[in-house]
Amino acid sequence: MDTVRCIIFILAGLLCLFVAVKIIFVMQEINLKKKQTMFNLNNQIDQINGLVEQFRQTLTKSESAIKALHKTSEKILSFFNKYNN
Repeated sequence: MDTVRCIIFILAGLLCLFVAVKIIFVMQEINLKKKQTMFNLNNQIDQINGLVEQFRQTLTKSESAIKALHKTSEKILSFFNKYNN
């Protein structure tokens, strides 16, 4: 009877060891997926930052163009006002 108990305890211990190793592998897989997700998120953030910078540059150029257009329209109005008076 003691031999049967001993075998059962050994099998239970091996089962616990197997479960522990399986848990370790699952945790490593989760950490790997987490790292891949963080890497992907960082790449997406970099892409978004690049797009934001391009948008800022476009806004700056648009602002400059609007200012130039405003000055040109003021000159045209001034020209017409000279000849109308």
